[in-house]
Amino acid sequence: MDVSGALDRSVESGLVLDQASGYFKFVHDRVQLAAYDLIVESNRAEFHLDLGQKLQKHLPQEDRDMHLFLILDQMFRGSSLLKDQVKKDKLAQLCLQAGEKATRSSDFKRASDYISSGIDLLSDRRWRDQYYLSLDLYNAGAEAKYCTAKYEEMDGYINEILSNTRSLRDKIRVYSTMLISLSARHKFQEAIEVGFNILEKLGEKFPAKSSVPRVLSEYVKTKWMLRNKTDNDILNLPDMCEPDKIDAMSILNLMSICIFSGRRDMFPFVSLRMVQLTLQYGKCAVSAFGFQMFAATLRALGKFEECSRYANLGLKILDHYKIQEWTPRVFTAAYGINLYFMKPMHALVDPLRHADQVGLET
Repeated sequence: MDVSGALDRSVESGLVLDQASGYFKFVHDRVQLAAYDLIVESNRAEFHLDLGQKLQKHLPQEDRDMHLFLILDQMFRGSSLLKDQVKKDKLAQLCLQAGEKATRSSDFKRASDYISSGIDLLSDRRWRDQYYLSLDLYNAGAEAKYCTAKYEEMDGYINEILSNTRSLRDKIRVYSTMLISLSARHKFQEAIEVGFNILEKLGEKFPAKSSVPRVLSEYVKTKWMLRNKTDNDILNLPDMCEPDKIDAMSILNLMSICIFSGRRDMFPFVSLRMVQLTLQYGKCAVSAFGFQMFAATLRALGKFEECSRYANLGLKILDHYKIQEWTPRVFTAAYGINLYFMKPMHALVDPLRHADQVGLET
């Protein structure tokens, strides 16, 4: 078929507009509908599938990314014709990419729909034949369901992952979603129990109950590890590289709000452990918040100068990694809790406004 010639004739007839750079559009929706009606209804599914596959194959990568939703919507209108599981898996992979793209735009409903469609394309032996694609789709699906407050459906995805994953490492992402969702539903005690159970599997055991002697023991241990260390010594620590310890820091961070709200007596253990892990295994982005928690513990003990020192150290660690997503959490703890007694009120407002703005953007 001479597509170029057909387009030229359509432009000359006034049915299509040439928008330059190889793009054309119908002059009116009714013209488009009339053209579409010329396609025999029984052939439309094949038409859409073929169109989507050709766009996917021939568009440059940048244009494919830009028009991902269009490509996927075309292919889905003909997906009933797909019989080969390999082709279904490729379409499921596209659904995952589209879901992730929608999530980055905060279009969580669309993300959820794409990911659910991708899951439906997987075979009954998905966890055997397409393990990592299944893992990514179900994780993304659980996160999208959380963002749309579909908690029952989210729990279904979470249970599916926990029943089929092959290792603890493969469970960490869904554990994180579980902790966030439990916190959002104010199920703090359940979140704390889940969190400590995960941490024990990662090699970080905590006492079942808090007591003054135990807190003092952990505090003395932390102070001993900090002895003679300057701020520069800590800033120059190597990056944390042990996966289990990185995961433990992430879980401790997610537990912090639940601990503060539901088991405040355990707060010192969590804050001190984050500092201990940093000093023993190296720093990471989570360390910025860990030192804010440590500063808050020192503030509760009346050690205001040390509180100020470690709160500012946490800000320096944040600046070292320059990860915007951590700014709201670290700034709120630093300027909203730890430094307000050391700085005039007007000096706190701008950083907190900045934290709020970054939070909205990220």
